[in-house]
Amino acid sequence: MTARVSESPTPGFEPPPPAPNDGGEPARLIDKDVLEQRDADQKAQRQKLERLRYSIAALLVADAIVGAWIYLHAPGALASFSLANFAVFGVSGVLKLLPPEEREALKKSTISFARKGLSTAKAPRWLAVLVAALLLIAAFSSSVGVKGSAGATAELRVVVGSESDASERAMRTANTMRLAEAGGEVVDRRLITPFGRSLWAYTSTHVSRGSRKALPWRPVRWTYPTDFDEQVTLFVLPMTSAVGPLTVDKPALVLRDLARRELLRSPLTGHGARVQFSDRAVDVNALAVAWTMDYRNRLVPADSFGLAIDSVLVIGLLAPNDTLRRIEALKRHDEVVQRLGIVPDRVNAWRSAVLVKPARPLHLGEKVVYEFDHAGTTAGPFELVLDRNPYFLLLDGAAVVKPKVQSGQ
Repeated sequence: MTARVSESPTPGFEPPPPAPNDGGEPARLIDKDVLEQRDADQKAQRQKLERLRYSIAALLVADAIVGAWIYLHAPGALASFSLANFAVFGVSGVLKLLPPEEREALKKSTISFARKGLSTAKAPRWLAVLVAALLLIAAFSSSVGVKGSAGATAELRVVVGSESDASERAMRTANTMRLAEAGGEVVDRRLITPFGRSLWAYTSTHVSRGSRKALPWRPVRWTYPTDFDEQVTLFVLPMTSAVGPLTVDKPALVLRDLARRELLRSPLTGHGARVQFSDRAVDVNALAVAWTMDYRNRLVPADSFGLAIDSVLVIGLLAPNDTLRRIEALKRHDEVVQRLGIVPDRVNAWRSAVLVKPARPLHLGEKVVYEFDHAGTTAGPFELVLDRNPYFLLLDGAAVVKPKVQSGQ
């Protein structure tokens, strides 16, 4: 009788798994887990590399924004910014001073630390916020720069708005910039809107040629005094024949620009007016000599009815038709006046001319119009070119007398 061999497995013994190529299921499961893990690691590595690239790009953009803003609005800080960039990007040069082993170790640890920080999930978002904040700050800021010639000293007042529409509030809140004798550029940073802001400037003697607009990425730059005009002081001086109409009718002197914008409206007395925007001293004693010469040159000649009042004061009573005697007398009077320094009484009255401030400075070479308002009835307008500084406007009675209203009008 043949003995039967037991088919039960031996205790403690497990049959080997089937070979990978014989169609066994356990081998295929192990390979799938390995592949999935490897794919997950590769995906995570790609995401880190992508975040690292975004972070580096954001840092470069932020550096470019700061550098461009400093170049435009804070040129004095450009050297410090360049030094900071050298300290950051010049690490590799400094590392060369270390021994090779320490250099490599420090280099690897620094790069590893930077990569780890820049490749985190939050790094690109925070750097994007930083770039947006820098752009927002730049959109609401600009600057004004004034470069003075060597030896030029001045105190500039920078006014917000247009010169043609200057307001008292804008004048009061104007910023002051001081140019030193050594020259160089003075920069003043200020807040603006993204759409820009108009600015103009003036000193006690000069005014900028019109207004300029400061934009976020386009600052205002002036060169003093190249980009400035002289401020004109206008003396309105009534001659003797004009004193009567001014005293009786009391008209108002009105000064306008060519766009009909009113620059000045003020009563005019027999002492005259000194139209001047900036508050600066004027030596009227020195001007009295020039006034005297202009006054004599403007004397009204005698007509067929007799001598004008201004002529009487200077050359005395002469025959109305004796032109030669009047000319000779005037010449002798001029010689006496020049030798003795005699100043007519009318010129002495002009020393007390009333200071009147116009709405804006008067430019040298500017054309304006003036008129006299007699409570609704206007004498004028008369054109005037301010081609010298100071400018003397001598008025006779014909200019200020109240016009006669025609019947039926």
